[in-house]
Amino acid sequence: MDAIQVRFSDFVKRSELTLSLPRDTRFSALTPLLYEKGFLTPQKPGYRYLFQDHLCGENHLLEDYLPAEASSMELEIFRYPQIMV
Repeated sequence: MDAIQVRFSDFVKRSELTLSLPRDTRFSALTPLLYEKGFLTPQKPGYRYLFQDHLCGENHLLEDYLPAEASSMELEIFRYPQIMV
């Protein structure tokens, strides 16, 4: 199990959290994990994640967005109620 450091940035709450996660973690598993850690407050319709200004697919793996030699990544929290223009 190859792990990477993932830094989550929530610009609304102005907070950050860094976790060591397996590279094969699906984006769909992140929100329940962040609820459990108390970093996110449950909301409908939920959250998505931005990596380098790209909206990440829920069924993709963390490693889908990284080169093999990468050891860390930063994800921005995207709240569905935000309006994108």
